[in-house]
Amino acid sequence: MPRRHIPLAGVGGDAGGIRELIHAVARDVMQEVQAEAALQKANLAAESRMALLSALIDAIGVGVVLIDRDLLVAHWNREATRLTGIQADKVMGLPARVLGEAIAPRVEDFPSVRSHLQHAFSPVETSQFSMVILEPRRDVEVNVSPAVLAADGQQVGSVIVLHDIVNIGFNSHRLGKDCAGMSVQLPAMASVKY
Repeated sequence: MPRRHIPLAGVGGDAGGIRELIHAVARDVMQEVQAEAALQKANLAAESRMALLSALIDAIGVGVVLIDRDLLVAHWNREATRLTGIQADKVMGLPARVLGEAIAPRVEDFPSVRSHLQHAFSPVETSQFSMVILEPRRDVEVNVSPAVLAADGQQVGSVIVLHDIVNIGFNSHRLGKDCAGMSVQLPAMASVKY
C-alpha cells in the first residue's frame, strides 16, 4: 500500500532558533472501505436468504426442527409446535437434550422415544422412528438426517422432520388423485434444463 509523507509547516515560532516541522503519514484506505461495504451487502443478502428460508420452513406442512453443530435448537417451525404442543420460544437456542425433557410427558413409551432421540441429536446416517403424542392423540413419524455442508462434506447439524401419520395417508391419497392427470404433461417437460 503506498504511503505518502506530507511535510507540514510548523505551528508556532522558533524553538531556540530551530524551526519545527510536523510530518504526517497518509494511508489510502479505499480498499478497506470498499471491502467493508461489500461485507455489509453480503451480510444483508445472507439475512434476506435466512428470512426467506425461515418463512419457507414455517410454511411447509411437516414439522421441522433444526439442530446446529453445537447441539442447540436452531429452528422449530409452526407445524412442529402443532404436532408436539411445544412452543418454539420454549426450546429455541436451548440444548437439544431439552427436547427429550419437554416431550417426555407428551408421548407414550417415553423410554423408547428417549433412546431414539439420543441417537438423533448427532446422527451419522438417517434414522426413522414413530412416537405417539398423547394430547391431542396422534401418531407422528420422525425422520432424522445429518445436515451436511456440500462444499466440504462436514456435518453442520441435524434435521428432524415430523410427519403427522394421519395427514401422510390423506395427502398421499389426494396427491395420487391430483397427479393422475399429470402423466401426460411430464414427457413434454422432460427437456427442461435447470
